[in-house]
Amino acid sequence: MKVKLRLTERVDNEGMTVVENDCNGLQAEYDIMQRLYTHATTSVLCTTEDCTTDCTGDSDMCATHITTSVPSVPAQGQSYNPFITPIAFFTNRQSERIRWSSHVIGKNDSDSDALTSSYSLPSIDYPYEAIVMERGSYTMEDYLSLPTTISSLSWRERLSLFDVFLSIVSLAHTVKEKDSSPIGIVLMDLKPENVVYCEYCNQWKAIDFDNAKSYSLSVSNNLSPPYASYEMARYVMSKQAEDVVRVPQASYAMDVCALGWILYRLLHKELKTFWEAKATRERDRECEGESESMGRECGKKRVRQGILHQLVTITDSEVQDIVYSTLKCEEERDREEVRIRNMLIELVCDMLCIDPLGRPNSGEIFRKREI
Repeated sequence: MKVKLRLTERVDNEGMTVVENDCNGLQAEYDIMQRLYTHATTSVLCTTEDCTTDCTGDSDMCATHITTSVPSVPAQGQSYNPFITPIAFFTNRQSERIRWSSHVIGKNDSDSDALTSSYSLPSIDYPYEAIVMERGSYTMEDYLSLPTTISSLSWRERLSLFDVFLSIVSLAHTVKEKDSSPIGIVLMDLKPENVVYCEYCNQWKAIDFDNAKSYSLSVSNNLSPPYASYEMARYVMSKQAEDVVRVPQASYAMDVCALGWILYRLLHKELKTFWEAKATRERDRECEGESESMGRECGKKRVRQGILHQLVTITDSEVQDIVYSTLKCEEERDREEVRIRNMLIELVCDMLCIDPLGRPNSGEIFRKREI
């Protein structure tokens, strides 16, 4: 098990009590975890064109579809829940403890005893809130950073990893409120660091929902630059410049943009992020054909623009140029593989469209994404 803890009050250096700005953050995050887990438990993700992306789970056809599109489902017909299991929420000030594991952990889970085992409150004097959840073995970022992964991962295995992220987004975007109104959840911080591998069930699962928002609610100003959307970058840059700016609302297109950056990385032969590949390409172009003195100057450490600034200033044509030039096939491949790879490159460009209205939704991505 893993405990995520946050102080709600503390004492500063002058002995004054300070109330943390985000003191209700863990309660809100726990509520979102419950909604995501419940929705994924009662839904089966279906990816065929003649079926909706959020099925009831009663159809054998849908159960078949999910096992062919999500690689981490270990058995035919078993539903796939790509969200970490919330076990309990408590605060030491009120001595409250809300156990939720009794009805979300199935009897067939091999590690259910470990997940529901007893746990003790940390010994901290200050008021705090805490979430107890299942623990992953390692993150997707850890996995992608291994030299053995970079050298051995086939392009089909890379595409299977993308399916994990796509399933997470698709289920989050189809969550319903208690009154069944279709108000999904925008994850807002989708990245490899926030997906962990759970060994006991052989599945990848999403974690860390403190930035997640219900659709159309105002967003926070937290982001991860390599996987951020253009609109979030513009907002954060404006805040840093102390400009008067309207707080953007959470939209599904923001998660789709993150999916685009992730798919780009998974398709890159060295698993580089878009921004790493962009910097390498620019450096190689600047050094190519230069004199010895200019070459020495090119080799010196240069101050580069930050990713946020690039997100604000880059154009669609620049994005497409980098995508096509760095992901193109460099050696001979069979015709079918080339066709699928070219289709995926076009999909990356669609998801990275600067205009959020020009990006496909998760259902359209499923239909465009061929196995």
